[in-house]
Amino acid sequence: MSEYQYIYFAAVDRALDDKQLAFMEKQSTRANATRWQFEVEYNYSDFRGNAIEMVRRGVTVHQSQSVAWG
Repeated sequence: MSEYQYIYFAAVDRALDDKQLAFMEKQSTRANATRWQFEVEYNYSDFRGNAIEMVRRGVTVHQSQSVAWG
């Protein structure tokens, strides 16, 4: 069985500072991380980042979608 995952985080009230952005970038080497958003897609593996800590460190919105097939 295969799985597709889409993970999205957004900072709404203010941009992430350097320390927050560095933490977000460490959560996935595949992610597109900016001061305002973090976005990553997986086709055959799982997001192993710490979503709870990401929210604690400055992101306001978290969206996750998973689709399994096979």
